[in-house]
Amino acid sequence: MPSTSKKPSSNENSKLLSLASDIGVSRVALRGEDLAKLSSGSESNSSLGNSSASSGDDSTLKVAADPSPRKKGGDRDVPDLDNSSSLDSDSGLLNDSDDSDTVHLSLPGSFDDTLNFDNIVFGIERGGGGGGGGMHMGMGMHMGGGGVGPSSQKLLDRIQDLEQSLTKQRLRHEEEVRSLKNRYEDQSSRVTTEALERDRELTLMQQRLADRKENFRELAISDSLFKELENLPESQLTLKEFVCVTAHRSTRRYKEELAGSRAKVDEIQELLNKTTDANEKSLREAQRARKVAEGREEGLRIDLTTSEDRLKEVEGKVRDFQRTVADLREKGRKFDETLQRAKTAEKKYDDLRKLAEDQASALNNAADNEKKVVQKSLDSEHQLQLLRMDKTFLQKEFELATQRADRAEKDNMRNEDLLRESMVKRDELLMQLNEARHSGKGAYEQKLEKEIGRLREDSAREMQEIRNNNDQVWERENKMLKEQKADAFKQYEMVMHDLQELRRTHEALVLRHAKMGSEQEAGVLEVRNELKMKDFEIAKLAASLEEVRLVKKESDLLVEHLRASLAVHQSEFANLKQEAKADKEILLDKLRGKDEQLEVYLQAEINFEAQIEEGEDPGAIAALSAPRRRVQHAVTLARRCVDIEKARVELGLQNDVLRERVVELEGRVQDAERRIETVKQPTKYVMDSIAEKDGVIKALREEGEKSRKELEGVKEELRAVLERREGLEKVQEIVKGFAGGGGDVQGGYMQGKYVVEEPVMPQMQVEQQADLSIHLERNTSPTKGGFHKSGGN
Repeated sequence: MPSTSKKPSSNENSKLLSLASDIGVSRVALRGEDLAKLSSGSESNSSLGNSSASSGDDSTLKVAADPSPRKKGGDRDVPDLDNSSSLDSDSGLLNDSDDSDTVHLSLPGSFDDTLNFDNIVFGIERGGGGGGGGMHMGMGMHMGGGGVGPSSQKLLDRIQDLEQSLTKQRLRHEEEVRSLKNRYEDQSSRVTTEALERDRELTLMQQRLADRKENFRELAISDSLFKELENLPESQLTLKEFVCVTAHRSTRRYKEELAGSRAKVDEIQELLNKTTDANEKSLREAQRARKVAEGREEGLRIDLTTSEDRLKEVEGKVRDFQRTVADLREKGRKFDETLQRAKTAEKKYDDLRKLAEDQASALNNAADNEKKVVQKSLDSEHQLQLLRMDKTFLQKEFELATQRADRAEKDNMRNEDLLRESMVKRDELLMQLNEARHSGKGAYEQKLEKEIGRLREDSAREMQEIRNNNDQVWERENKMLKEQKADAFKQYEMVMHDLQELRRTHEALVLRHAKMGSEQEAGVLEVRNELKMKDFEIAKLAASLEEVRLVKKESDLLVEHLRASLAVHQSEFANLKQEAKADKEILLDKLRGKDEQLEVYLQAEINFEAQIEEGEDPGAIAALSAPRRRVQHAVTLARRCVDIEKARVELGLQNDVLRERVVELEGRVQDAERRIETVKQPTKYVMDSIAEKDGVIKALREEGEKSRKELEGVKEELRAVLERREGLEKVQEIVKGFAGGGGDVQGGYMQGKYVVEEPVMPQMQVEQQADLSIHLERNTSPTKGGFHKSGGN
């Protein structure tokens, strides 16, 4: 172990020894930080001769270090330093010599290890008596050795009591720590035991659960066993039996539902089969209906032969529309004349309105002039008021100037008073000067005279300046006031002159305004009367014009309607023409096919007649069926033609009557329009007559509208009758051809001179002929000897 010694500084040694000598302690305890300060030098041994000499004692300072480091929260014992000799010999920390004043400090380890010591105790031995004291746990200091005072003894007793209580607390603390450790060990052993028991229970429960799962793997039971278990109460059932009963009950319900679903599926399948059969049946019926419809379609195609009749009808309608357009042109010309008259009336109305506007503008100008005159008079009054205000202001200014002049006079009087006072003071000063002159010396008198002269001159000059200034101010203000007064009089005269002129002008304007007002009132009354008349006339003209506009509007609508109808009919005519052309081609093809069938039929008739001539009997039914049917159809069609002809003649007569009535109504309307046209300047009589005729015209228009509607209805009926007539005429021709020309037809065919025409037949005849042709095609077939019946139809 190396031994280090240090020579501390004289300041530190003096502080330490003075502290020890003052309190009379034999040892001083220091912290490791203080030891570091004491050991910061480079020398290992130090001499304290100077410090010991200063203390007055031949004593030795011993330092004992506690080499054990201090732990947090714990206590330890400090080596006993009461016996310094034993410490010196046994511990080897202090090497002391009785005859030297040097402290030898021996520390274990290096210098850095000294910082871990808690306490370093310094002991001072006094004459070898009493030994030294020790310091534990850094309490500060411990008293020991000889020569200790009463206060130090009390402090030492106190420290010993504290050390004993600390030892007791340490023992108590150790007991508590041991009890806590025992408790912790008991708790840890108990927790470990409980964990082991829980692990054993968990293993046992898992084993039981596996056994129960094995018991519940098969839950299916029979119905008889289910009934037996269901009758038993649940308290007598085992867990497996209860679960089996519940599962069987749920399974039975699901099985019943499944059976019901299968029954429903069977019903649906059966229904599907029935529906399929019904669909097949309806499909067959639809096929049959389609075949029947095809047969009807074949018959309907024959109806297309009426397209030519429709074409002719459309051509007739076009001619009628052309005549209607010609009539409408005449009406349009009349309407143009009426429109021209209406424009003339509107022009007159515009002229009257302009005249009224000019008169109104003249009236407004007169009113504006009147307003201007009134405004001028008001401006004149305003100027007069301003002049009065100026006059008042000038009077006030004159009064102010007078007041300023009075104040100037008062100031002048005050200045004169001051001057008099100055003269009195001057006299007093002169008196004083005389007294001083008599009493003073000559030089002083001269000086005083000079000063007095200077003062006199100054006062005279100031008085003169004051007088001059007052005179100038008075003259300037007086002159200014005179000028202002003269200007005010001039302005007053000018204002009075302007006021007189304005009064004269105002009087003249008032007279002129009154005259113009009377003239304007008379003119306004006349204009109002004329305006009332014009308004009345304009109202009547507007009513007439409105009627004309309504008529024009109706005519325009009718013309537009007829034009639209004409365009529609033209488009229909073009479409019908194209359709007729296409239908004609189709019908020609069909006709050629029918001609071929007719050739076969005629050939059969020729063969039939040949058999009759040869004496054979081909059958009476086949011979009589076709001619009888033709004759019956011919008679029926003839009767219908007669009835339709009678209805057509009646409708023609009614149409003629209605046309005459329409012509009459149109003439009356034209007369009414002509009368309206003759109205140039409306008077009371004309207005009354127009009012009387308005009702008549309105009634005639209503009657004309009603007649026009009736005429439209009659035209529609007439068109239908004409269509029927044309169809009947064509049917008549066909009947006549069948009735009177049978031999010629046969002979024609026999001679090869028969020409097939394109008859247009009504619907019923076409259907009958189609049925006849289908009947012939189905019931006849060619044989070697001719035709014979193939069925019972």
